[in-house]
Amino acid sequence: MNYSTASNRDNFYGCANGINDGKYAYNNLQHYDFTWYHKFNSKWHMATEDWYMYERDVPNVAGNVANPIKPELGANGAFCAAGQLRCTAPEYAIVNYINREVTSKFMFGFRSDLLNDKKGQRTGIVGKYTENTCYLTKYIGTTVMFRPELRFDHSWDREGYNNGTARNQLFFGMDVIYKFSGWRVGSDGGPVSAWEGNNSAFRSRPSCMALLNRCRCKSDPTDFKQRTSGMPVLSPSLRCSAESEHGRTRLISARLRPQTPHRH
Repeated sequence: MNYSTASNRDNFYGCANGINDGKYAYNNLQHYDFTWYHKFNSKWHMATEDWYMYERDVPNVAGNVANPIKPELGANGAFCAAGQLRCTAPEYAIVNYINREVTSKFMFGFRSDLLNDKKGQRTGIVGKYTENTCYLTKYIGTTVMFRPELRFDHSWDREGYNNGTARNQLFFGMDVIYKFSGWRVGSDGGPVSAWEGNNSAFRSRPSCMALLNRCRCKSDPTDFKQRTSGMPVLSPSLRCSAESEHGRTRLISARLRPQTPHRH
């Protein structure tokens, strides 16, 4: 479901991912996602996303039941109530981006997130998590992009970090992306997508693309493809699942990675 206002300053997008019985299995998440994009002016942009997901009949790993069912490989169990062999494991989250485009080759922004992992299946530890992040995007020419960020995480209900020994986590990281193809130079000298013009309010300029996130109805946690509108899309829930398997609890927001456009 996709709707843009007549002014093209607002876009609303809803998605349902994996509509079936939701029974426990590898990545058989029932995922419902809604996003709102808003353009204040040519320099300020905002995006807000919220989602709800669950699996049914998830094995209890809380240690409060006799003869527990062993979880499948790569599919986390849940912390169910005492005496339950299985239970439904839901979680919900909301994330907001606010971006300022300084030039066509430099932007900065702020991201804030809330995740409530009701049964601990997504992170491994039951509770609410928040994340606040400041980030920059800088282009060198039209092919090299630097993206540093500073993030502070907090676990509100119990120690959720450092193997369950800390409530807080401070993180600094940076990545460098080299683009081999897919971008051209726009009229103002900045890099733009070859698909620019499909949506004039949310043009596919990489500095703006770092803001605009769409839900992806596909079960691949590492495939950051784009819709035909040229906007980046990903499934934040699946990224959360993938990272939790490495034993590191972290609130995963929809961190956008603009990539070379692909047609679906």
